[in-house]
Amino acid sequence: MNARGTMVAPGQTVTLKDDAAHVTGAPAESSTLSMWTSGLCSPFVSWGQRAETYLTALQSGDHDRIQTAMNAGFGECYAMTASGDVPDWQEIMERRQPYRPGDVPAGGLRLVMGVDVQKFSLVYVIRAFGARGTSWLSGPWPALRARPRTTRSGRRWRT
Repeated sequence: MNARGTMVAPGQTVTLKDDAAHVTGAPAESSTLSMWTSGLCSPFVSWGQRAETYLTALQSGDHDRIQTAMNAGFGECYAMTASGDVPDWQEIMERRQPYRPGDVPAGGLRLVMGVDVQKFSLVYVIRAFGARGTSWLSGPWPALRARPRTTRSGRRWRT
């Protein structure tokens, strides 16, 4: 959004001509209207207050405080960045912990289930999500298969 309150879509830019801002370019073709406004547009908190909150959070080293400053203060998505080298996949495989399918690990705070509806089955996955982007696959689960049914008249059920 610019000073005139005009939304600027992805693919568009704001150019300055004769001391006036003009939106140029065609927005990306989409059937979905999507808008995003920076937290910096809010008149209720100054830029200085936001900067102070963010820098204080950075100095604390607490990822939760940094995430709050980014999400609540700026309206930006927060992503923890790796500090150092990323381990090889073999090292991660060695650190995995055994648990039975269906168990929710101790750190799991939310369970999310995704379902793909097929003609005669439901294929699904359940994942537990924890703090700081951790997640565990709870499964594998077999597909739920529908059995052919008959109606009261004895005819087969059609899908």
